[in-house]
Amino acid sequence: MIQYKKIILTLVALLAVTTGAWAESKPIGLNVEYAVGDVITSTTDVYVYYGDEPGTLKKMGVKITSTQPLTIFMIDAHGFGFNGNDAVYYLPVGDATGGSAGVIPCVGESTGDATVVHVASGSGTLTDPYVFGSGPSGTPVPLTRGTGDKINEWTFTMPGGNVTLEPEYYPQATLTAAPTAINDVPATTDGAIVKAGTVANIGTTETAQGTVMYYVSPTALDDAALLALAADQWTADVPTAEKLAQGEAYVYYYVRGNDSDTDEENFSDGDILSANALTVTIAAEPTYAVTFKAANANTIEAGKATVTVGGTDKTVTEGKLQGVKMGSEVKVKANTGYKFRKVEVKKKAAAKPLANATTEDLGKVVGADGKIYATKADAEAVATGNAVAMICYVNEGHGLALALSDEGDMDWNTALTTCAAHTPAVTGATWKLASKSEMNLMINAAGNYAALRDGFSAVGGTNMIDEYYWLSDESSSDYAENFNFSYGSWSQEFKDCAYKVRACLAF
Repeated sequence: MIQYKKIILTLVALLAVTTGAWAESKPIGLNVEYAVGDVITSTTDVYVYYGDEPGTLKKMGVKITSTQPLTIFMIDAHGFGFNGNDAVYYLPVGDATGGSAGVIPCVGESTGDATVVHVASGSGTLTDPYVFGSGPSGTPVPLTRGTGDKINEWTFTMPGGNVTLEPEYYPQATLTAAPTAINDVPATTDGAIVKAGTVANIGTTETAQGTVMYYVSPTALDDAALLALAADQWTADVPTAEKLAQGEAYVYYYVRGNDSDTDEENFSDGDILSANALTVTIAAEPTYAVTFKAANANTIEAGKATVTVGGTDKTVTEGKLQGVKMGSEVKVKANTGYKFRKVEVKKKAAAKPLANATTEDLGKVVGADGKIYATKADAEAVATGNAVAMICYVNEGHGLALALSDEGDMDWNTALTTCAAHTPAVTGATWKLASKSEMNLMINAAGNYAALRDGFSAVGGTNMIDEYYWLSDESSSDYAENFNFSYGSWSQEFKDCAYKVRACLAF
C-alpha cells in the first residue's frame, strides 16, 4: 500500500522591500502587504488578514466594497482604521452587518500589536491560520494539495522572487507482520478469515505505532472505490465470514498511524492512496442436523408426519434430517389420522474444543476445526471433510487420536513423513506416527487391542485390520517397532518392508 508522509509546507517568497512613499496607491492583489498610510484601490470585494510580523496571520471577518481609494490610518491590537466614503462590512460570523469607513475591530483574534495588514481578493484563497516567514518582506505563497491518489502532491505557482520551501515529515507506521488469509472458513459463521497483522512498537515501548484497519468486500475494488470509503467503514476488528457467502471475498487493509502531540509518538495518520488486498476463499455455508426422538424412532418414516424445509418435503433417514442451513424454516406436520401429543425442539450443546477433552470424550470424533463431535456424521454436518480422527487417550486436556482410516501400506521412513504431512491440520494438535508407548496408552484406554482396532466403525470411521502397523520407535539402524493387531504382539521389523500405517494426532 502507498501511504503518504504527512507534510506541512510553508513557502515564503523572499522579495525585496518596496520603500516608496506611504501615500502611493497599491492595487488589491493576493497577499499584498500594507502599512499605515497605504492606499487601497479596489473594485472587488476583499478580505483582510492581520497579525504580528513575523507570525501567524488571523483571518478577520471583514469585507470591503470600494470603488474609491481607502487609506489605512491605524493598525494596532484593537483594530484597523480606514478612511473613505464607501461601505465597509464587518462579518464576524459570515453575515454582513453593515457599516462605513472607520475602525474595524479585531474581536479577540489579536496576538499583540499588529504591524501589518494583508488583503486578499475573493474568498477561500488563504488558509487559516496562515504562517509567515521571518522578515518584513516574507510573503506567503499559496499551496494546493492534491486529492484522491494525488494527495501526496503539493503545487504552487512560482512568484517573482526566490522562495524557501520548508517541509515537515511524519514517519509512517510499519507492519512487523502483514495480515494473511485464512481460507475455507464456512460462510455465515463467525470464524476469522484473516490472521491479524501486527504493527511495530514505538521505540522500546509496548505502544504500537498504529492500528491495522480492515475493509471486506464480496467484489474486488479499485483504488478509486477505496478512496471513496468513509473512515468509519474501516474497522480494527479482524474480519469474519459472518456476512459472507460461499466464494471469494476481498480483504483490504492499511495501517492507521497514531496521531499524538508528542513528536516521538506521532506517525502518519494513514491517508489511503491504495490498500493492500487479500483474496480469501469462503467455504460453503454449514448445515446442521435435526435428530427426531419419539417413542418410535421411525415415526416420520412410518408416514405419520411430513417434514418440510423452506416449503420442500424432506426425507428423514434413521431418525435424522441432515443438511439444514441456519435460518431455514423447518415444519413438522402430522399426517391425516395422527396428532402430535407434544413437540419440543432443543438446541444441542455446541461442540467443545479439543483442548477441553476429558476421558468422557474417548471414542468421539475430532473435527478439523479443533472441536469434539459424537460421530463422523455430526462433524460432517458442520462442514464437509471436518471429521479427521477418533479420540483414543486423554489425560488432563492432552491426549492422542487416530485417523479414521489407514494411510495404506508403506516402508517405515515413508510412514514417518506421510503421517507428519497428514491433512487437514488441526489447531493445537500435531500429526505423527504413534510411538510404542503412545500405542500402549491407547490400547489400555480402549480396554484391549481388539477394542481399539474395532472401535472406529461405531463413529463412522474404518476399523483397523488384523495386520502389522508401523510405530515410530527405531530398534536399530535397520529395524523399527511394529504392532500386530491380529495377535496383540509387539515386534521389530525391517524398515524397508511395507506394513500398515495409521496417522496419530497428538494434542
